[in-house]
Amino acid sequence: MTSPEMREPAFPAWLDTPGGARVWAWCEEVVGRFVTDVFGFYAIQLGLPQRDLLAYSRIPWRWRCDPEGGEVRTAWDELPFESNALDLVVAPFALDRSADPHALLRELERVLVPEGHALFFGFNPWYPWRLLSRHERWPRLPGSMTVPRLKDRLLVLGFEPRGGRFGLYAPPGERLPRARRAFEAAGDRWWPLFGGVYVLDAVKRVPGMRIIQPDWQNRKKQRAERLAAIAECTKLKRES
Repeated sequence: MTSPEMREPAFPAWLDTPGGARVWAWCEEVVGRFVTDVFGFYAIQLGLPQRDLLAYSRIPWRWRCDPEGGEVRTAWDELPFESNALDLVVAPFALDRSADPHALLRELERVLVPEGHALFFGFNPWYPWRLLSRHERWPRLPGSMTVPRLKDRLLVLGFEPRGGRFGLYAPPGERLPRARRAFEAAGDRWWPLFGGVYVLDAVKRVPGMRIIQPDWQNRKKQRAERLAAIAECTKLKRES
């Protein structure tokens, strides 16, 4: 099978430009809100092995997967993990760089455990400044898709989109801090669908499966009943 990821080195290099640095800083700012409460044993990051978003996760075993580097060298559509093995997959702009996003999503559905999380970072094709700015023009990548379209694909594969957000509403060449803050505040409130980048959290669901939570109230009641029974036996022994 042909690996879908784009091995063009221009994108990792673009992340070192002023515009790319702002994009990555936003990713690091928001990733903790989505991964710190995801628990399990195994997590991977797809692509960009020289950068690490898994550092914000509490999961003990974490690997970065990429054909050109990282702890695991592998194609994104042929991950060397068993089915239902991973608890978290973080995909920073992997769908944008993929020549076959469908294959990538199917592979994630295979390797994630039921109730496992997939966290996608991507560029928003609806970003109004994407093609108008002459400065810091954002990269054109083959797999970019809108968030509604991504949600539709995830639902077909059995994922449930749980949460997300957009960011970076200011024009790429804008350097005035006060103007940038005004753009960000206005964008979050008035036109949230037009941010330059997005993050989307999706959970793998299995039909007919329900996670059983501990019944703490019942356990407390049973413990109280046992203590009462022990106290009653102790009292009877003393009286006899």
